[in-house]
Amino acid sequence: MSNVESMEGIVGMDTSENWYVIRTDSGQCAIAHANGSDKGSLLTPDNQPVQVHPDTEQWGPFNSQAEAIARRVGLIRAGKCMPA
Repeated sequence: MSNVESMEGIVGMDTSENWYVIRTDSGQCAIAHANGSDKGSLLTPDNQPVQVHPDTEQWGPFNSQAEAIARRVGLIRAGKCMPA
């Protein structure tokens, strides 16, 4: 077992989960995830469905929720998203 595999087991990290930052109609950015490559059914971190329209601005996929949150902070600082 490699170091990466052992770390994933310790932290409980699921590498098949992709995280996205989605800009909502209000201008705020939400964090959402999809299992595997099924980007059509995004969920919030508490597993509530997210409505994503084809013209919705979004960033990702990111490998972890932490990476998506860091990107969201950067987008807020850059003026692309409003803080919640």
